[in-house]
Amino acid sequence: MRIRLMTIGLALTVGLSSAALAQRVLRGKDAPAPLPATPDDAGAPAPDQSQAQGSKRHKKGEAVVAPADGGPVVPPSFKDDLTPAEIARAAASANALDCSAGRCEALFRKKVARREWVLHLRPSQPNPGQVAEVVADVSELLEIADPELGDKKPLEGMVPTAHVEGVSRYRMHPIEGSAGSYGFHFTPQAKGTLRLQIEPGDGAASFDVQVAIGQPQAKGVEVKPYEPRFSDPVAWTMSDLGTAWGALWSVALGTGHGDAAALEATVQRLAKAGTEEWPARAANDHKYGELSKAFADSAPHLVGVKPAALKEALSSMERQQCERCHVAYAWGLTSDVSAWPQVKIGKKEEE
Repeated sequence: MRIRLMTIGLALTVGLSSAALAQRVLRGKDAPAPLPATPDDAGAPAPDQSQAQGSKRHKKGEAVVAPADGGPVVPPSFKDDLTPAEIARAAASANALDCSAGRCEALFRKKVARREWVLHLRPSQPNPGQVAEVVADVSELLEIADPELGDKKPLEGMVPTAHVEGVSRYRMHPIEGSAGSYGFHFTPQAKGTLRLQIEPGDGAASFDVQVAIGQPQAKGVEVKPYEPRFSDPVAWTMSDLGTAWGALWSVALGTGHGDAAALEATVQRLAKAGTEEWPARAANDHKYGELSKAFADSAPHLVGVKPAALKEALSSMERQQCERCHVAYAWGLTSDVSAWPQVKIGKKEEE
């Protein structure tokens, strides 16, 4: 009986030692160390790293490099995380930005009931006669955060209407590839401050803001660099064309002192370039080719027009060429402009 118990004890001892050895062999360098099964498996205590480094001997004259200090961990800051103080600092440094080429945008942020509005005005300081782009990002503030969206949900499927005081009303179009974003273009006619009001179209409270024309925006408005979207091949051409077109409007309204002949030549050059580039929506559509050629053919008619008549000439081209092309290939509201200015919203039905 005693011999049998000794045999069983020896087997258990061998089994435990084998299990511990197997764990040590199979454990990879990245795997966490298992808890020791017995005090013997725990092994010798790990050496103190500070003592190990301190005990290292250096040769005489050898430079000793101190361990790098990564500094405190700072979480990344996104635009929606900015505090009012940070926005104020950004506005204070806006004067240091080079916005002369119109490559800046102004951001207006406001919470209305359970919604957050972020309005982008491009350029940040539009001049009279200069085409301005307005894009509104609309989000619902969630009481319970969504695991994917966070505490805000972009509101899609809206049909907002913008009212620019003293100018006109505009139907805003959804921005492709940006959920909850809607935009429109307008051309201010005079220097000053305009009230911009946006009705969401679903019965919710409207959003309104004061926009400065021909002068800096109000204190506290964030101004930052902005580049046109690169996804469209004609983005840069349209941006430069809009700048030259706005300068021509300034000449027509008597608020600018640009060289009309040079601006007209620039418009002709960019209009010709537009016939050789195709926006993403066009996809080699021959109808876009016809519209861009019509604009290029009309551009020379601006040459030599006196400022008094230039305003009507620009307005006529905007109605007949610009808006006709934008409604199909910039805003995507329709695919048929053959009966312009009468259009049917939506794709043309196949016969």
